[in-house]
Amino acid sequence: MMDLEIAFQELDFNKSPGHGQMLVHLSQLGRRFLLEIFNASWRAGNLPRDWKEALIIPIRKHDKRLMTSTDIDQSHLPASRANSWRGLSCVD
Repeated sequence: MMDLEIAFQELDFNKSPGHGQMLVHLSQLGRRFLLEIFNASWRAGNLPRDWKEALIIPIRKHDKRLMTSTDIDQSHLPASRANSWRGLSCVD
C-alpha cells in the first residue's frame, strides 16, 4: 500500500486525471481496492482490454503555427514539427 500512496503523491492530477477525476476522489478503501486490482493484473500477467484502449487526439500548442498544405500532403508529421503538438488521451 505504501508504494501506491507514494505514486499518488507524485501524480500531477492536472494531467490526464481520468473520467470525473476519479483518482483525486478515491478514499483509502477505494485506493486499497485499486491496489488489489493492480496486483491481480500483475499476478495474472495481463491487462484488461479496456486499459489498452484510448482515443488519442492531437492538439496544437497555442504558440505554434498551424499546419500548411505542404505538411498535410506528407505522409507523416515532420520531426521538426512534432513538438508543435501534444496528445490528449481520452479513456472512459
